Amino acid sequence: MIRRIESWLENRRLQWAIQVALALGITLILGQFQFYGIEFLTSDLRMKWTPPPASSGNIMLVPIHEETVKRLGAPPTLEQFNQILESLANSQPHVIVSLINPFKLEATQSDLYRFANISKQTQFILAENELPPTGMSEFAPLAEPFEKVKRMPAPKTADRTVFAKDGITRRALLSYEKAQTLYPKIAADFRTHKKDQIAGTFEFLDSQQVYIRYHNPKTYPSVEFSNILNNRWNSVLARGKIIILGFDTKDVASQYITSPLSNEPFDTSELYLQANSIDTLILDDAPRPTPPWVHMAVTFLVALLIIHSVMMFRPVVGLTILLSSFAGLFVAGLILFYSQDLLIPLAQPLLAIFLCYYFVIPYRLIKENKRSWEYLQKNKLLTQVEELKSNFLRLVSHDLKTPLAKIQGMAEIASKNQSNLTPNQRLAIDEIMNSADELSDFVSSILNLSRVESSDVKLDLRSGDVNRVLEDVTSRCQYQAEKKSITLRTELEPLFSLKIDENLLKQVFNNLIENAIKYSPDGTSVLITTEDGVGGVTIQIADQGVGMTPLDLENVFEKFYRSKNVEHSTSGSGLGLYLAKYFVELHAGRISVESELNQGSTFTVFLPYELETQISEGDLHA
Repeated sequence: MIRRIESWLENRRLQWAIQVALALGITLILGQFQFYGIEFLTSDLRMKWTPPPASSGNIMLVPIHEETVKRLGAPPTLEQFNQILESLANSQPHVIVSLINPFKLEATQSDLYRFANISKQTQFILAENELPPTGMSEFAPLAEPFEKVKRMPAPKTADRTVFAKDGITRRALLSYEKAQTLYPKIAADFRTHKKDQIAGTFEFLDSQQVYIRYHNPKTYPSVEFSNILNNRWNSVLARGKIIILGFDTKDVASQYITSPLSNEPFDTSELYLQANSIDTLILDDAPRPTPPWVHMAVTFLVALLIIHSVMMFRPVVGLTILLSSFAGLFVAGLILFYSQDLLIPLAQPLLAIFLCYYFVIPYRLIKENKRSWEYLQKNKLLTQVEELKSNFLRLVSHDLKTPLAKIQGMAEIASKNQSNLTPNQRLAIDEIMNSADELSDFVSSILNLSRVESSDVKLDLRSGDVNRVLEDVTSRCQYQAEKKSITLRTELEPLFSLKIDENLLKQVFNNLIENAIKYSPDGTSVLITTEDGVGGVTIQIADQGVGMTPLDLENVFEKFYRSKNVEHSTSGSGLGLYLAKYFVELHAGRISVESELNQGSTFTVFLPYELETQISEGDLHA
């Protein structure tokens, strides 16, 4: 039953159906909530990390700085305010918007009447940080003589109790109930787009609003209040512009906001806010939220991608796709915001990435644990098989040693009575002895391999002469060389004694010299040399044999490897060079080979003098 369920779950179509269902379920769940905090955080980052657009060039600021107040000795009076209005009016601006309430300035009766006359002759608007009473489309006119003073609502918004609830000003109010704010009215005269359509408008609590696109503050020309008062300015700057007057003294908190670009106090003045609100409408570049179906579609696609990657790919690949999706989604949001003013949803897709990962990862962990358990069981089985194989080889090798020794002994006895044997019998006995020697070498190699794989090889280090070991091995191989008329030449330099395991090195040199004889043509020579070098002894065995291909050179020391050129012409187990390399490295030495096809081979063995400093006591066992 369990296997049937597992087989059923392995069905590709069913897997896709499950993935789609999971992605759809997570999308629907996330769609029930508004993650304003995350969404507005990501939108603020997009505004910070994209180059700010230039302003429309239709706005000029007239700030009153802290230095101005110090220079004047007190806040400006209505008399000074009137002088500013007259100077600005003479420069023929489009409109003068004042964030300063002139009725709150120090004034005399004559100053008030003068202001009343100026307001009748000038396009002057007093921006109020409030809305008309409910049911009214505009503020009621002031009493005479101020009935011509135009007041328009320009309320500041802040996300204190709605949306992100972090107090940041992100929205400009266009209208509330029947009352229209000054932003669309002033911007209408400069808009090149359709005047009845403002991009990015959305409704909220009987109001129409847009998100403010904060522009580069350095592009707004600014003339200090005192410079105009003292006539130290170029009046051409104000011609045809929207002039905004206001305080920027950094001592009254109500004159400042926190914006998506900066939440530092006293960093963003109300002047800058009003300029950006108007400029957003003039340029028609308000950030535009996408429709709800786009939210759902993006969330679903991201969820499906993450679920599929976690379920179908290895954990590392799945995690890479997750991080790439996270980065790709954010980069796409930046590009679309910068190029199209689009605010694609990021909160729900980003949450979908992590929800999908943590919901699906338990399934993946179960699957990986199951696979690990299967690998563990297979590894246990292979380990048992390997142990059985090693025990079998060791047992068989030991059992072959005794009959082999008897065969070799009887063959030697028979070969000594040459006079009683016919030529065919002598030839047969020689073949028996050669075959017995080959089988003995093979059995010895198998035994050594078993010892190596069972970590049972121990170094029996004693002071020894490498030259003497080589001479001993060379004399043993002399008979084999004479049968092929091969000359074994030795050029052995006097050497210092080394700490070596003579038995292991004899096997190494015996294998190298026998191979040199075996793979060399009749009548050639094999050169055996030693040299006392820096840090150790170098032994070289060079032949004039068949040589090796580049493929052979790469694999010659691999277990059971035999060259394609000789595997059918000469016998061998493919273990000799593997064991030779192992025994040399056990002495902290190195073995290498240089060879060209049909040009012979040269094997080089290097043995260090200071063996005890190169290997630790624990390394004496393989």
